[in-house]
Amino acid sequence: MAQSPNPSSWVKVSSDSHFSIQNLPYGVFEKANGDRHIGVAIGDHILDLYEVAKAGYFEKSTHLAGGRSFLQRELNEFMGLGRPAWKEARKIIQDLLSTESKDKDRLFLEKECLVAQSQVKMQLPCKIHDYTDFYSSENHASNVGKIIRPNEEPLKPNWKHLPVGYHGIASSVVVSGTPIRRPVGQVICHFLCFVFVSPAQEGDLPTFTACKLLDIELELAFFVGGKCPPMGPPIKIADAYDYLFGVV
Repeated sequence: MAQSPNPSSWVKVSSDSHFSIQNLPYGVFEKANGDRHIGVAIGDHILDLYEVAKAGYFEKSTHLAGGRSFLQRELNEFMGLGRPAWKEARKIIQDLLSTESKDKDRLFLEKECLVAQSQVKMQLPCKIHDYTDFYSSENHASNVGKIIRPNEEPLKPNWKHLPVGYHGIASSVVVSGTPIRRPVGQVICHFLCFVFVSPAQEGDLPTFTACKLLDIELELAFFVGGKCPPMGPPIKIADAYDYLFGVV
C-alpha cells in the first residue's frame, strides 16, 4: 500500500506525545501474567508485535523471515537483521497503524494487539552484552580533570580530536525506575574511632566503603545492530548509519 509522506494514525495520539506514527520506538514490555513481548509505542499505547507477527502480518516480508524475531523476549535478533529489515518492519507497522489501513485489520489490531502503557511494565529492550562509554561532554571531562589533575590542564590535548572511550560494566545497565545502590570502593580518609573526621593525610590507609558523593550524569546511548564486523576492524563513520539501531 502506498503511504502518504505524513501519515496519520487511527490510534488517538495527543499533540504533545513523543510517540506519533512518525516515531514508533521499539521496546519490551511485561504483561500482568509475566509474559514479555516486543512492541512499539504509539501515543499512550503499545502495539504488541508478538501478536502482530503471530497473526501473520509479516509473512510476505522480504527481510523479516515472517516476523520470527518479534516472537522473542528481547530485540537482539531483530537488531541483528540489519537496516533493510528495520526499514521494512517500520513500513509494515506504519501501514497497519495508518488511517489508510483496512477496516478489518484496524478492528483486529485494536482488539488483540493494542495495549495501554499504564497496564504493563517496561523492561530492558535487549540483552546488553557489552558497551563502550565515551567521555564526550567537555564540561564533564573538564570538571573531572580538575579533580584528578588539579595542577595541570583539565583536558589532555588529544581530547579535542577524539573523546576518550572505555569499556563499562554491561550488567550495570538497568531499566528506568530501578533503585540504584550507592557504589562502594577504596577511599583514603583519616580515621578516628571509625568516624571520618578530616580529608586524607599522607600515610593514611585505604578503606573499603560506600562513596560519600554520588555523581549523577545525563547520558545519551546508541544501540548498535546489523551485521557487525568481527573483532578488530572498526566501523567507519561513513557507514555508521547502517549499524545504529536506536537511541535512549
